[in-house]
Amino acid sequence: MRPSIEKTLEAARGLLEDVELISDASFSQRSRVLRVRTGSTTAIVKNHEKQSARFVERAVLAALPNEVSPQLLDASSEVLVIEDLGDGSSVADRLRGNDPQAATNALAQWARSLGTIAAVTSGLDNQRRIPRMALDIDASGLDVVAESWNVPISSRMRTEVDESFALSNDPTAASSHSVAVGDAACADNNRIVEGKVKLFDFEWSGWANTAIDASYCLTPFSTCWCVARLPPEIQEATYDAYCEKFSQGRSDAFRREVALTGLVTTLPGLTRSSLEVSANPPWKGGPNYSTLSARQHFRLRIEWLAGLTDALPATSHWAASIHDAFAERYPDTLVPVFPAYETDG
Repeated sequence: MRPSIEKTLEAARGLLEDVELISDASFSQRSRVLRVRTGSTTAIVKNHEKQSARFVERAVLAALPNEVSPQLLDASSEVLVIEDLGDGSSVADRLRGNDPQAATNALAQWARSLGTIAAVTSGLDNQRRIPRMALDIDASGLDVVAESWNVPISSRMRTEVDESFALSNDPTAASSHSVAVGDAACADNNRIVEGKVKLFDFEWSGWANTAIDASYCLTPFSTCWCVARLPPEIQEATYDAYCEKFSQGRSDAFRREVALTGLVTTLPGLTRSSLEVSANPPWKGGPNYSTLSARQHFRLRIEWLAGLTDALPATSHWAASIHDAFAERYPDTLVPVFPAYETDG
């Protein structure tokens, strides 16, 4: 159960003076998040439901530079006190706006933040005691999709899938491992502050294959609900911005690892949307960012997998067969670009 406001304020008063509640900024049942006033400034007080989540977020915040994340101001066994980034725009807000250049700039800064995290934290696992990221994803979702569309999984594809999961779950098997922020890389889990994108909400982060975060640039936003299509040139430019900070991302080997980890992180959404294709409900998530239906979400993800012809040829062939069946059944289901790019040209 999410900690109460009263309990969270009581814990905050053990660390801060003159604490006054401004607002409850909690978004999920996993934690209580309060904006408070303390003296002449404001801060965020976060009280996690699970102590393990508090431990992870504290460790990750301590490891990241302030240019890409809020500063950890104080902590106790109950709460974290975190820099208040304010109520400015997020990358998702820019993508949902009507200014394509502002959206492109935000994406580039967001990608540079992810690249900075990779570059700065590589090799810090023994120094920072950061737990390994728990993806909690298994390959059975692919069997669900295969059965739904009557397209069997070949033995070659099984080999590719096994490699993808092994690489995603064992950082030491990857060409690079570092702090990966995972879900915190979603387009809404950040604030644009003085031109830079600062990410937050690191309770699901941890030590992982660096390519997991990089995959968010190319899928795009593999585990997120605030998704639509990015123009291909914008998607590649976003990945190039990531590589500005993490040059290893330009290697063919790393780019293939991005595809393999992307298969794993997109799987939960692919599975769920496949099961919901007939009813076609809105792709629910957060506050009004997603305009896609379940069919559109499924088509976006299956198209991405079908495009992995070099990295995962057997998986790509399987996905292309499903995409063809989908397009024949639902020929009018198209996936729009993010609203910011609807006005571009």
